[in-house]
Amino acid sequence: MKNKILAFVILTFFANEALAQIENNDDYKRGTSVVKFQQPSAQSQFINQPYISIEYSAPRFSHNNKPNDFRTNVFEKQIADFENIALGLNLRVHKFFGLNANWQQSELHSGFLKNVSLSQKARFNIDHYNFSGLFYLPVTEKTFDIFLELGAADMSSKLNYTDSNQNFIEKKSHKTAMIYGAGFQINPFENSKDMLRFSFQKYTGDLLTNTEYTTVRAGYLKAF
Repeated sequence: MKNKILAFVILTFFANEALAQIENNDDYKRGTSVVKFQQPSAQSQFINQPYISIEYSAPRFSHNNKPNDFRTNVFEKQIADFENIALGLNLRVHKFFGLNANWQQSELHSGFLKNVSLSQKARFNIDHYNFSGLFYLPVTEKTFDIFLELGAADMSSKLNYTDSNQNFIEKKSHKTAMIYGAGFQINPFENSKDMLRFSFQKYTGDLLTNTEYTTVRAGYLKAF
C-alpha cells in the first residue's frame, strides 16, 4: 500500500512538472508573438506605388528677386500649343521617399531687353527635363503629405529677337541646373490612390536672359 502511494506521489510530481513546462513554453511563444506584433516592420514602410503626372507649370523669371518683363502667352494659347505643361512619372518608393521625372517646355516674350533696342518682341523658349528625389512627411496617412524636392534639370534654352537695325539675333544655351523646392499632395478620393499635387521649384544659376528661373505647379497624379 505504501509503495502504491509513493508511486502515485512520484507520478503526480512529474505530471505537474511536465504541465508547468508546457505552460511556460506556451507563454514564451505567446510572448514572442506579441513582441513580433509590436515591432514595426521595415518592409511595411515600402510602398512602390507608380504614378503618371500632368501639371500646369507656371514659369516665373526674376532678377534680384524682382519680376522681369518676360511674360507667358495667354492661357488659351498655352494650352493649344502645349506650353507650360509638365508630363512625368512619379514612383513613391517608400513612405518617406519617392522619385520624380518630368519634361516641360515654355515660351515667353518681352518687349524689353537690357541694352538692346528691339523692333519687335523678343521670344524666349526653354525646354527641360527634371530628375529629383521627393522627401515626404505624411500628415494624414495616405491622404495628405508635404514634401521637399531636390534634384537636377537638363535645360536647353533659346533667345531670339530682331533689333532696331533689323538684325535677327539668336542665342542658345544648354546647362544642368540644381533644383530645390517643396510642396504638398492630397488624396480627396475615397476609392482611388490618385493624388492632387501643388509645388514650386527653384533652379540654380542664370539663364540666357540673366534672370533666375522658378516654376509653380499644380496637377494630377494618376496611380497605376
